[in-house]
Amino acid sequence: MAQEIDKNHSGKLRSYQSGTHGPNVETVAAVNRHVPGTARFLDQVLWSAIGGRLSTTELWVQGLMQFAPTIQAIVVELDAYGQSTGEPPLATVRHLRKLQQCASPEALACLIILLRHAAETGNTKLSLGIGRAVFSVSLIVCSQFPYNLMARELFELLREHVFVFASSDEERLDFSGVDFVGSVQALSDCVLRMEGEKWIKPGEVAARQALIKVMNGRHGLDVPLTLMLQIRSEKRLKI
Repeated sequence: MAQEIDKNHSGKLRSYQSGTHGPNVETVAAVNRHVPGTARFLDQVLWSAIGGRLSTTELWVQGLMQFAPTIQAIVVELDAYGQSTGEPPLATVRHLRKLQQCASPEALACLIILLRHAAETGNTKLSLGIGRAVFSVSLIVCSQFPYNLMARELFELLREHVFVFASSDEERLDFSGVDFVGSVQALSDCVLRMEGEKWIKPGEVAARQALIKVMNGRHGLDVPLTLMLQIRSEKRLKI
């Protein structure tokens, strides 16, 4: 009996690690009883967006129930009666810029849903742009607790389940030479330095806003990291 339970637990762990499944409501509630506050992390729409088991419409509805008002103000489209259409918008440069300025787990989840939606509509150029935004925001998200504890694993999930939608027969995102974990560590070190020198106040929001400035080159810090993915052309010369 004990071996059977261990086997079941091992299978669940593998499915969690691969991003195929996430913990159910009962598991989330049980964990939250032991460690208060973890339900918000475990039940984050980000995991559903990465896994992609739901349709983009279902993901969007789930996201709208969790997204902060700042995120909703950026992306929610209203109909002629002032009601939400219930559908993800076709992302624009404005959407991407503002979501990158938020750089929160919710913003990352929103970008992933928009990426899946763009891929479904066949908008390859838009998909590449959203994919680059996903990479930039994931750097900031993974530099903060608790995502910094799983930066490598989260990046692998993104590469396997998300970035595949940001490509075409002719172009794709170029990951060659990208040290994601090293870049995350460099950003984390930046936060510690800025807090230590009293440049910013301690706290998640202050750190996030400071890192956005660092990535935009506005803090004057020389940070050895990969800020943006390049796009590699897959076009072949005709002979």
